[in-house]
Amino acid sequence: MIYSLKNEHNTAFEKLLDNSVDFLQNKAVREAKYFKSRLGIKLEKDVYEVMCSLAVNSEFENNIELISGQRFPDIVSFINEQHGFGVEVKTSSQNHWKTTGSSIFEGTRVDNIDRIYLMYGKLADPIEFRYRRYEECLYNVAITHSPRYLIDMDTKVGDSIFDKIGVDYESLRNLKNPFVPVRNYIKQNQCKPGEEVWWLESDNHKSSDIIKLWKHLSSLEKKALRIQAIVLFPQMFSEGQDKYSNVATWLVAEHHIVHPSLRDTFSAGGKKELIFGQKTIVVSKMMSHLAEDYLNILEMVEATDKEKLTYHWTIKKAFSNKINTWKNLVNKYSGLEITDLLDHEYDTRT
Repeated sequence: MIYSLKNEHNTAFEKLLDNSVDFLQNKAVREAKYFKSRLGIKLEKDVYEVMCSLAVNSEFENNIELISGQRFPDIVSFINEQHGFGVEVKTSSQNHWKTTGSSIFEGTRVDNIDRIYLMYGKLADPIEFRYRRYEECLYNVAITHSPRYLIDMDTKVGDSIFDKIGVDYESLRNLKNPFVPVRNYIKQNQCKPGEEVWWLESDNHKSSDIIKLWKHLSSLEKKALRIQAIVLFPQMFSEGQDKYSNVATWLVAEHHIVHPSLRDTFSAGGKKELIFGQKTIVVSKMMSHLAEDYLNILEMVEATDKEKLTYHWTIKKAFSNKINTWKNLVNKYSGLEITDLLDHEYDTRT
């Protein structure tokens, strides 16, 4: 990984943090009662004052600022206008090194901060202080009102969330939507079949305040969503008992729509006959939906972002042709070469 700050600056700043930890640790031995009352933003001020004091006669003298409040990180120090360091301060009143970190979107991040460190105060007996590179101790993501990093100062090297998802911290935070690879990891490793990753509100995205019922949608809205579902969830053509589970959570997560009788939308009405030239086959209601809207479905497959298709199709193998991949999935799940028949039918018509 390449940083804009020179190694000598990194070494000097880490030396300042080393000295700050030693100072805080020694002071805590003498003033344990004081530090037990310094939870949250109170310790930010202590860390700031100690760093300022120890920075005298160094390049960081009079060059350390307490940001705190709604900005990230809490303390910053700039080498020049374009490059600086940051310190995020965390505390715990429990005898462990875990807490919740900042949003993965980092919408409040101070500009031009090249490297961030985490300063952690464990303010329970025995009181201890540690610091570490911020990204090294982020081991997972929790989704409450917003996707937020989970911190553990004991995270082993190679076991951070970035190691798990295969994208380094700097690359992830500079993505247009850094939640995409995190969501994919959570979906594959933490969600049970039919579950979806969702949050009510994030720093950069706000969800609708209204949860709608399917029955209140117009016929055109229902048809559009049905086509989208066929594109994204070809497993609906299987015989699996939970083949509609992902569709149900998708409707809630992405469209804020609750459908109490989802199976009826796709399967009710029994069998249908499809005529292909001299050949007639009896198919499920799902297959008849596919035949009725086939060309519209193919257009939507082609228009849908490849990343989104990969996510919902839950396939790991790379593919170049979206339509062919979708057709193969439909045929695999249905056990029929239904798309070949439909292709031939439309070819003969034109």
